[in-house]
Amino acid sequence: DTMPEAIESFAQENNVRRGMCILIGGIGGGKTYLIGKKRG
Repeated sequence: DTMPEAIESFAQENNVRRGMCILIGGIGGGKTYLIGKKRG
């Protein structure tokens, strides 16, 4: 009966990965946005 546990840990890992992607993407997007603003 370890199946639900495995799925749970997998879902948690996915959430962490998604959070990292959003964080990195947000930082990258912010940088390009600032650079674009400076260039006018």
